[in-house]
Amino acid sequence: MPVVVMGVSGSGKSSVGSALARAMSRDFVDGDDLHPASNVEKMRSGHPLDDAERAPWLGAIAAVLADHASHRNGIVVACSALKRAHRDALRCVHGLQFVFLDADRPLIERRFAERRGHFMPGSLIASQFDALERPSATERDVLTIDAALPVDVVVRTALELIDARCSAAQSNEDWILRSWHSNAAPWARAIREQRIASRTLVTNRAILDAVLALPARRVLDLGCGEGWLARALSAEGVAVTGVDAVVPLIAEARRLGGAAFSVCSYADLAEGRLEPRDFDAAVCNFSLFGEDSVERLLGRTLRRYLAPSAHLIIQTLHPLGSCGNEGYRDGWRPGNWWGFDRDFNDPAPWYFRTLGSWLALLRSCGYQLVDCREPTAPDAQAPSSVIFVARALPAG
Repeated sequence: MPVVVMGVSGSGKSSVGSALARAMSRDFVDGDDLHPASNVEKMRSGHPLDDAERAPWLGAIAAVLADHASHRNGIVVACSALKRAHRDALRCVHGLQFVFLDADRPLIERRFAERRGHFMPGSLIASQFDALERPSATERDVLTIDAALPVDVVVRTALELIDARCSAAQSNEDWILRSWHSNAAPWARAIREQRIASRTLVTNRAILDAVLALPARRVLDLGCGEGWLARALSAEGVAVTGVDAVVPLIAEARRLGGAAFSVCSYADLAEGRLEPRDFDAAVCNFSLFGEDSVERLLGRTLRRYLAPSAHLIIQTLHPLGSCGNEGYRDGWRPGNWWGFDRDFNDPAPWYFRTLGSWLALLRSCGYQLVDCREPTAPDAQAPSSVIFVARALPAG
């Protein structure tokens, strides 16, 4: 989880950010160091930056965040991120967490009076507050902490809040796996008896067509469930390995045969426990329900199993039709088994992503989108799903 410590100049971003990075055993980057010389000189002379001048700077910060999110152990960056648009520019890095140091103007004026050696003059304090757009309740990735507190208290509070959010997310991830274990038998029966109309009418054929359109002869089916897709691809001459963490589903897949199946969790994959490697493609068919688990899977974990320039195919609920009453923004959603029989129980929450968030996640994990399909049932008014087809970019 990359972290951005944000707030007006003088709120303590550098002090808190560096201390927080040490506490989390992460690298720290001060966003001020990424400003081009022209920006620094303009501010030094007492003139505020406009958004056109901030844009390249925000791009540089996003690049640093993305690099650490994909390839290292995480990072803490100090960046003012005063406007919602500035924060949105950084949200191309998936899983980003903001810590907003909330300061009033008298506090900042006192600190500027004591400040030495910084290029930002006190005459720009007013422009900082004029530009500030306080994070709204819809920005759920922002933690707000009083900037007037001592640095050690701010850091301790930030760590507690970040840990609480991570714990809540992990609880949801565990719930997903528990729910699938308890519903494995009715799910396998529903698939076998073709009880899910959207799959029978459109989405099954759509994912098959998307995979078969690629020059892929060796495919990894992630979250294969009872194995219908692996068997269908095998019937078309594709060598498929299906993996799933739910033991009863893999037992059913093996009973039905038609492909190679293995009990394998995302953690098992991360530890390199699956053979073989060098798959031409990986397919995730309605199997990406989590938040952090999905980000880790699509990042370094999956790449170790893919051949160079391999493809990744993801079919998921279409965001425009599945956001529910929570609004069109990323976040956990309550689960349900609407439309299924009473054998199903304990519906797990799932993590909703907007279209833009899905695309940002693919980019940050090193994939380039090459196709986007929106399967739609006959006479339907909206797509049943969305399919992303992406190609793995060379590691760099």
